[in-house]
Order: sequence, then C-alpha cells, then structure tokens
Amino acid sequence: MRKSIFIIHFLIFIFVSCSHNVMLNPNIQPNAFSSTKSPSSVGVIFSDELKNHVETVNPSSYSGSAHTYNFEIGKPLSGALLRSVQIAYQDVLEVNTLESSEKFDKILKFTLQQSNMDIYFQEGFFTPNAKANCTLSIGIEAYDGKSNELLQMTTINGSGFSSKATDAFNANKSFAQAVETSIQQITDTVANLLNSGFAEQKISKEITYENNKSEGISDVTDVVYLKSGAIFKGKIIENKRDEYIKLKLFDEKVLKFDYQQIEKFETIIENNH
Repeated sequence: MRKSIFIIHFLIFIFVSCSHNVMLNPNIQPNAFSSTKSPSSVGVIFSDELKNHVETVNPSSYSGSAHTYNFEIGKPLSGALLRSVQIAYQDVLEVNTLESSEKFDKILKFTLQQSNMDIYFQEGFFTPNAKANCTLSIGIEAYDGKSNELLQMTTINGSGFSSKATDAFNANKSFAQAVETSIQQITDTVANLLNSGFAEQKISKEITYENNKSEGISDVTDVVYLKSGAIFKGKIIENKRDEYIKLKLFDEKVLKFDYQQIEKFETIIENNH
C-alpha cells in the first residue's frame, strides 16, 4: 500500500504540469557605501528588455520537467540598480530616454546583455533536491548630461546558485535565491564602480587613481580583482576575513567589497628610481 502511494506521488511529481510564478525580493539593497556622495545630478535609463524581463524556464532534469517557472527579474533588478546609483550620487532620477537638456550632469544607461537560468531536480533520499544556477550580465553606459557624449561603458556579471530539499510544487523560494544572489552581486559591483569615479571621466575598465610617485620611493598598491572583471587599486584599510574588504582609493574614497564578489587581491610594490 505504502509503495503504491509512493509511486503515485512520484508519477504526479514527474508528469503533472503546473506553472509557477516565482516571486523575487523587490528590495535588494547594495552591500556598499560611500564616505562622500557626488553632488552631480544623474538621470538613469533602463532598457525595456531589462526593465520588463521575464525568464520562463522548465527544469532540465526529467523529474519535474512538466513544470514551468516564470521569473520576473526586470523589476527587482532595475530597482536594485537604481539604489546602487543612489549610493554614489545625491540627486538621482529615473528617465525614459537619453536627454540632451542641461537637466542632468550625468546619464547612466543600463541594458540586459544576458540572462541564463538552469533549474533541475536531483533525486534525494526522501525528497528531491531543487537546484538552480543563474547568470546575469548587464551593460552600463555613462554619458555626459550636457553633450550626450559617451564617457565609458562596461559589462557587469553576477551569478548565483541554490540548492534545497523540496519538490517541484514548493521549489519557488529555493530557485529565487539563485536569482537574488546574482542581482546582489551586480548591484554591489555597480555601486562600487560608480563610487570609484566610473562616470566622471573617460577611463578604461581598470579603475585606478594614480598617486604622485616620488623618485627613489617604493609605491605599495593593493589591487582587488572582482569576479565581474572590474579591477580596483588603492590601499586595503580593513580586511575582515571571509566577510569583506575595505579599500581606500588614491582620491580618499573608501569602497567595500564582500568576499563573495572578489576573485583575488594582491599587493604590488614598485620601486621608483
């Protein structure tokens, strides 16, 4: 009898079709701060594809493959990005188009470049394990608000993974965690990138502030490499192992990076003769 009940539940899990709307946290906050916000006024543009993005996914495993999961990513992602800009600037307003008026000092445009979700169920002892991988890539372009001249552009990546023992009917929260982690990584990187002066001048992807080098003196520089590909140089003033690093740039701004954002960091000593 028990065996029959188990088989019935197993067949329902595999073959019964169901559509799920996965709710994401609408209030993801950047884990970054700025010692001083820039007084510049900034207009923020989100592409329609980013703002309205919905990812519809079926599990790649045979188990649960009849289920469909809809992830409304656009609104939480654009909201988190807007809060990242507000970390760096005092006066921030979302706009719909690239404006040539003198209303803004800077304009930032965000676009969705890539969105990949892989969800699947792995057989467990009593219940299956619901697993998810999420990779997001967003483009950021910085424009001069007066001339609409493109100042800088780059791509920011975020990735998240989740795993929880649950069935297809209750996997929403586990799957959502992977997406939220990916958004969190992106919003943290964007906040730190803007704090470093990304939109203030024509600069390369490697964000550096070179200090004055005196002849015959050794320069010690700490370099932090993020998983997103961004590179920051300055002086590490606090390193709380496995939690975060605080880096003071050469213009005295302080950035905070969670360990999960960091690919590696190193100290470089240069002798000037």
